[in-house]
Amino acid sequence: MQLKYRGCSYDSNSTSAQVAPSNPTLIYRGVKYQQNSAAPQLATSQRQTLTYRGSAYFAC
Repeated sequence: MQLKYRGCSYDSNSTSAQVAPSNPTLIYRGVKYQQNSAAPQLATSQRQTLTYRGSAYFAC
């Protein structure tokens, strides 16, 4: 795909990295522990009505 930024044209290089799942054992001050990967939070489909200084609006 041809892209342009500030007048300079370039081709995009769409590459994906392969990541192997791992659960490494880490050591901090002599104590070993397992690093937990964070679970992604799912977006809610509900729209919230918010109020700021008396004006109501919807959160994105």
